[in-house]
Parts: sequence; C-alpha cells; structure tokens
Amino acid sequence: MSPAVEKYNISFSYSDDRLGTVAISAAPALLADYINCFNTIKAAAELLFCADAILNKKGYRHQLPQTWDNNIQTSVADGDVTIFTSGKEENAGVTGETFTLPLADIAELTLAWHQFILERKTRKFQVTDGQGIIDIIADGFANSLVIKTPVAVSWPDCGGSVGEYYAVSNHSFDEQKGLTAGINYAVNNGNDSEIFSAISNFLNLFASCNYTVTISEINTQFETIAYDGCMTYNDDVPPEDHFTHSIYNYGNEVYLFSRSYATIDNDRVAEYIKLISDGERPKVIVYEWASNGGCTCPYYIVDGHHKLLAYMELRLPAPAIYISKEDNKPSPYKNITPQITGILKTAELRHLLMNNGDTLDIPACMSENITQAIDEIFREKTRIGICLPVVIYKAHHSANPVQKDWASKRLAVLAKNKNIGNRFYLYYTTKAEKNHYKEFYIENHADFKKWEDALLNDKDLTPEVEQREKEIAWRYKPPLTAPQSTYTPSPYVRPERTTGDLSEKSVWFYVRIVLLIIFVLRLLASIMR
Repeated sequence: MSPAVEKYNISFSYSDDRLGTVAISAAPALLADYINCFNTIKAAAELLFCADAILNKKGYRHQLPQTWDNNIQTSVADGDVTIFTSGKEENAGVTGETFTLPLADIAELTLAWHQFILERKTRKFQVTDGQGIIDIIADGFANSLVIKTPVAVSWPDCGGSVGEYYAVSNHSFDEQKGLTAGINYAVNNGNDSEIFSAISNFLNLFASCNYTVTISEINTQFETIAYDGCMTYNDDVPPEDHFTHSIYNYGNEVYLFSRSYATIDNDRVAEYIKLISDGERPKVIVYEWASNGGCTCPYYIVDGHHKLLAYMELRLPAPAIYISKEDNKPSPYKNITPQITGILKTAELRHLLMNNGDTLDIPACMSENITQAIDEIFREKTRIGICLPVVIYKAHHSANPVQKDWASKRLAVLAKNKNIGNRFYLYYTTKAEKNHYKEFYIENHADFKKWEDALLNDKDLTPEVEQREKEIAWRYKPPLTAPQSTYTPSPYVRPERTTGDLSEKSVWFYVRIVLLIIFVLRLLASIMR
C-alpha cells in the first residue's frame, strides 16, 4: 500500500453494481470528496497528469484541474496543495474548511487512485479467430472504420447497430439473436462484469488482434463530436463541394459518427432523453486504433448514436465503452484510397488525393475511379499542390511501360488546365534541392513544357526562364520594399533665447492673462454682492 494512502487513512472501494461505481473514504472527508470527483479513468488520468506536472515544475498552469461542477478548487503555494470548497453542503460538516498537503503526497495519492480505477475498469482481450467484420484500416495518412465495407473515414486537414453487425456474421440466426440481446442488455443495464463478458463475445466480430476495453465516459461538452450536417457553408459553395465533417482539434478528443445523420430517428433520441432524465445511464460503444501507422485516429462511434445525441442534448457526460485496437505492426495498406472512394464525396476525394502525398502509390492512382478524379483535378483546380505531380514523376521514371504511359496521359490532361494564364502555377524540385519545392507560373503552353522538363528531368531553370518566372511572380505578388525617401533632415540646433521686441505669439499670451484676471475679478465682485 502507498505510504501516502496510509498516512491520510484512505481506503478505496469498488462496487460492481449496475453503474459500476468507485468510491473512496478518508479523513478528512474533504480530501475524499475531492479525489472521488475524478472517478472515471479519463478524469483520474487528468488529475494524475496535472499533479505530476506541478510536482516536476513543468509549468502546467500551476494549478490542479477544477472539478466539473466548480464546487471544489485547488491552489498551489510554497510546495503545498490547498484544497478548499465554496459551501458544498454534502461535505459532511466540512463546508468552508481547507485541507493542505504536500505536492509529493497529492501526486502519490492520485497515482494510487488512477491505478485502482484502471485495474477495475479495464480488461485486455486477445482475439485469435476474429471474423474481421469490424476493423480500422490505415495507410499512415487516412484511416477508415470498416464494417464489412468502409463506413467512415478520417484524415488530417488538412451505421450501424449491434444487431446489424451480428446479422452479417457467421453466427446462426438464434446465436445472432442471443448475442445481440446480451450486449444490448449489458450496455443499457449491465454492471461492469456483465459488460466485459458481453464485449468479449462482441470482439469476435473484430479482426484478430489484441484489444483493451475500458469503461469510462465522453465529456459531451468538451470533446469534438462530428457528424454530417454539423457544418455551415457560404451560399456560394455548391453542395457537391461540401465536406461531411471538418474537425478543428485543439487538443480535445474527436468522436466521429459512423452513420449518416439522416438515418437518426428523433423519436428514439427523445426516448433516450426521457430514460436518462429518469436516472438510467445507457452506454455508447466507441472504437479506436491506438497505434495505426502514425496517423491520427478518431474515436469511431460504432453503437449508441441516439444515446450520444441524447446525452449531448441534456449536456451530460455519456458513459462509454472504449474498444482500443492494440497493434504496433505496420499497416498492410500503402494506400486505402481505393477502398474508401465509395463513401467520399467528390470534393473529399479530391482533397484526399491532393494531400496524401506520401502514401499515394502508383497502382492505387491508376485505378479507374481515382484516375478519373485526378483528371478532374488536373483540368479544373487552380492549386494542384506537389503530391500528385510527385506520383506522376514516379510513374514517368518507372520501368513499367504501362505506368509511364499513364503518366504521359495525365500530363496531357494537365496541359489543358482551364486556369493556365490566370495565376496558375505548379511546383517543381531539382536534384540539388530535392525537398524544396518552388512555384512555377504557367502562362502558356511553352511555360508548361518548361515546367514539365524541370519536374521530370530534375533540371535547374536557365537564367532566362528563372528571370521570367520572377517577373511573373512579381506581377501577381509584388515584393514588399521599404519606401525610399529623398528627404534628409538637418541636425537640430536649439535656438538661442532672445529678448527685446515681443513676438506675435508672446503678445497673445499676455492678452489671455489680462482677460483671465478681469474674469476672476468680476467673479469675486458678484460673490461679494
């Protein structure tokens, strides 16, 4: 047992009831009340992180996190942590009292508390014969939730229910009904043991791998929860150019719907709102890949969309079951774009193709639907970027004549871009500066051929071409130059003080003094009367 736990007479207790609660008792009660506010894995981890940051002077705002209801706060002074409350009645007679303990002790206590919760709210599972119905695939840039086929995809800026999952499984109809009923009961009414048991069976629908299952919650007021229809566009943006989601992540976690918002049943959401308002706490199931080849993976909502929307409406944290795929092996996919084109809008596919440079391998780009999308980009877009030209470069230098021919046809399409002569530019690089990409403005077909030669053959531009490019760039982006002034100030010489005739300025000064004296005398005379 931790020395700090004994020092402050702390005891942790766990109840595997329907809600799977965790409790703490200690003297004084205020300390127990404070620590127990962080009674989920995520909250306990946050408390532990902040305590450790303060202890090691990492500058984490010099303050431990406040509780969600702001009734208990903390302050740090002279190596101690002072915990105080602002009139919380249920503090068992300690309202207004303070409790101070050293930073080292609070760090030790929070570590013990986090480990206690972690051991009881987390289970590890190994799936050796999974059916692969539910999985996440990734290529280092994009990742996609797959339920038989891809249903949701995420990449940097830049549906379904449990019954449906079992319906496409290898289980018999009776097994499907039994397993579906079992997990639905567990996530809606079961205690922790029942949840872990039901999830163990549910994991057989996933790909063979190691998984960690955690019972925690989603902070619906802080985390980013994205679904189609949650974005606002200018009226000038055509519908085909709308993105399903656009996530600006400022450090908070991202939760992505795996079904269209159009399939949401508002009546069902209303039912969950009433159920939750009456005290029930049904759980949401989320899935992530903890190590997915280096790209950022959101939490995909695989079950409980209606529940999550109900919790969001009520502004309450949503109890959740987190399934985390623990796989450090490299992804078998060089490029998942061919698998996910069916769920991407035209604008989304174009954006992915123009930004996914490191993983756009030539065979994937040569597929019919992706080649068509590349041709549309080459014909219409003003800014092509460097990713697709790099693929063209690789295909042009390939030993495969089919790939070389594909590259030649794409360049022929690019040569007819409708924006040539109107601020249109492409990037190129040279052997000397392989990772430094330069802009090359295309004013006419001759310019395009010079760019093509520079790109494909790693050539430096001739001085004449380089000078012309500078002149074109200056025309579109005039260089910022400091204004030149012909005025040269002469050295300042203080004029000598002179006496004699009064200047015009000094005459007016004395006139004002005289008028002021007259005004004051009249004012005094009126007062004397």
